[in-house]
Amino acid sequence: MKAFQTAGLRINMEREIKRQVVKGSIAYAALFSLSFILHIVFAAKDYDI
Repeated sequence: MKAFQTAGLRINMEREIKRQVVKGSIAYAALFSLSFILHIVFAAKDYDI
């Protein structure tokens, strides 16, 4: 019985880790996209920073 509980906890941990990786990837992609868009906007307006 303990082996099944351990396997269940492992599956739950794997799901949680996968969920966090997906969330992190989405957040990273969003920030990268925003950075790229701002780069284009500032380059188009010829701002010097």
